[in-house]
Amino acid sequence: MEGEPSVCAVIVGYENVNGILSSAHEVLNSSYRNLFVLAINNGRQKRREVVREGATSEFVNTGSNLGFASACNVGARLALSRGFNFILFMNDDVLLERGCVSKMVAEMVKRPKVGLLCPVVLDHSGSVESAGDRFNGWFGLSLHNANGRRFEDVCGTSPRVDFAPLVASMVRAETLKEVGFMDERYFMYVEDIDLSIRVKDAGHLVSCLTETFVRHASSSTSMRFPGIKQYYMTRNLFLLLRNQRKIAQLVGLAFSLPLTTLIRIVKRRHEIGLPELKGLFRGFKDGIGFKQGPSDREEYRPP
Repeated sequence: MEGEPSVCAVIVGYENVNGILSSAHEVLNSSYRNLFVLAINNGRQKRREVVREGATSEFVNTGSNLGFASACNVGARLALSRGFNFILFMNDDVLLERGCVSKMVAEMVKRPKVGLLCPVVLDHSGSVESAGDRFNGWFGLSLHNANGRRFEDVCGTSPRVDFAPLVASMVRAETLKEVGFMDERYFMYVEDIDLSIRVKDAGHLVSCLTETFVRHASSSTSMRFPGIKQYYMTRNLFLLLRNQRKIAQLVGLAFSLPLTTLIRIVKRRHEIGLPELKGLFRGFKDGIGFKQGPSDREEYRPP
């Protein structure tokens, strides 16, 4: 352990203690030794849990739903105050390849210009969900690299990455100090695109390490609240472009998003019901008005 860079894994979940603890134990069983886990329960539960006896983990209750970005920042502030070299942000429905942390740290050490790094994300079937993501602000589209392919076909490649999804991504502590914490105005979704843009604007690289992977249960939290993902994803695209002062893209998005939304509905109609349609419509409406933070609508308000 001596001489290894220190890593703090920040695992965020909403009222899902069992899922958070499962992911925490998975991280602690990693082959990497200089590792600490901050398990963040982003909700009202008051339970006090022990992730593992000893000084390798800590369970934090936020007391209310602060939103994903804010909960991540709770962990990030603690990690920076304790002097960790790297922070690994994770969802509570992610399982790591045993050597994932070791490989990511080695890559960050080897490539000091990389400020933000993600592994390949596999879905529940073992197919590639994402090998880093791309983003088109004109149409409000985020696209998963290598989606649906086999991991063996992606391993060793170097895809172009516009942003690292915070399903599981490692950031250099010095980079986070430089660019600042996650923007809490998004509440949930799109904060990963915003963070990646700021990392790149500061002169650092955002990359995907295709030699390792994590398994993701795919939005297990948002599936409990139909329409909430569609609402925040749609609304926050407008907020992102305004924050980035992309005025031309902002105007283009206002015209193109209804068309791309219609195409998405046609292509994925078996996955979209009335709650999802309402989320898309209300997200567009509130996006035009540049609403931020938690929604004031009952169905999208944090419990």
